[in-house]
Amino acid sequence: ENLDVQVIRTGRATAVDTGHNLEFAFVDFPDSPVQPRGGTAMVSGTEARAHSLEVRNRSERTVRSIEMGWILRDGKGREFPAGSMPSYVLLPPGQQRDILKDATLRFPRKRDTAPQIMGMTGYVSSVEFADVQVWIPSRAGLSDPRLERNLVPSPEEQRLVQIYRRKGLTGLAQELKRF
Repeated sequence: ENLDVQVIRTGRATAVDTGHNLEFAFVDFPDSPVQPRGGTAMVSGTEARAHSLEVRNRSERTVRSIEMGWILRDGKGREFPAGSMPSYVLLPPGQQRDILKDATLRFPRKRDTAPQIMGMTGYVSSVEFADVQVWIPSRAGLSDPRLERNLVPSPEEQRLVQIYRRKGLTGLAQELKRF
């Protein structure tokens, strides 16, 4: 089951929150140029307000943007892909930075069926460097059981698989040469 996620940049809170503090879990890809170092959010029902998400650039190049994917876990242990959130940063090699300060993840209710957030797992889904090159996780990295259960192929990946099935490797190579 997929849930929509809304990302909202927020200001200071003006009301007392009755939620609970939740520490993020992470899937760390050894070849990822960016390493999630830790993070917490204040969770209340179907909303999580990020207090912090610290990442470290472990590459030799300056990072321009990071996209984090999220998987949500409810009280029954069920997991749901919850979308991804880009963060535009200028992160030099070896530096650390908090990238989600003042962001809110809101999982809209669909006929009051949205689960209560009891856990969140994050993973680096893409990194763009200052030279505009992009890193994405390898197939081996995406074979983590938590990701295999929850990630659906992108429309582009589905399109390329269909080309491969219809035209074989040669047809797929020709399609990729177009870009």
